Amino acid sequence: MTRARCGIRSTRFGRTRCQTTGSWGKWVGWRSHDNIWVYQRPRSLDTSETGAVQQPQRSQCCVPAPSVIEFNQAGDVVNAWGGPDYIPGWPNSEHGILVDDQGYVWITGNGVGDRAAYKFTQDGKLVGQIGQEFSAGNAPPQNNQDTAILGQPAQFAIDEKANEIYIADGYLNKRIVVYDRNTFQFKRGWGAYGIPLSQIDNNPTTPYDRGRGKTRLRRTAGRPQ
Repeated sequence: MTRARCGIRSTRFGRTRCQTTGSWGKWVGWRSHDNIWVYQRPRSLDTSETGAVQQPQRSQCCVPAPSVIEFNQAGDVVNAWGGPDYIPGWPNSEHGILVDDQGYVWITGNGVGDRAAYKFTQDGKLVGQIGQEFSAGNAPPQNNQDTAILGQPAQFAIDEKANEIYIADGYLNKRIVVYDRNTFQFKRGWGAYGIPLSQIDNNPTTPYDRGRGKTRLRRTAGRPQ
């Protein structure tokens, strides 16, 4: 799949202009009505791509599209919302998205200061959040023992029967944490090889090499399969 840099020609989001720029596998979700949900980074556009909102205006095209865009199977935009200042604490760098079996939309950010995961309705109403957002200048350091905030979380998985959400946390922390998806209460967590959160060190680590990384299967309590 390809990542898209999107601008819009209409404030109704009826038409979009997208340029492909690489892999986008972590920024696409699908569930409700088999529609496709795109979670994109409007702040990644440069001024040549957003001429309609420059002062003075440089061109008739384009306006940055919202961060969350829902497409139907015909490729039409049916819903769009989100972006900087949409809610207090909107992620500094949009990253993970999941549409769960109940129709809720979960999003994360993996930028400096991104310490939260958010749950929305499909029309963009905030339901609740896990953690909180910080500005880049006052972001706390890595802390794998603190379950009140996240650490630049990457992506989600849902256990539908248990009503739990698993968060890969992430780009700053190095753990899996599990919360009740309705009450947002912390349930459990673990680090590499299933070690307890209390045993995870908070020292910086070498960035993960995606090309050479290994996948390890764990049971829902963190024990190896």
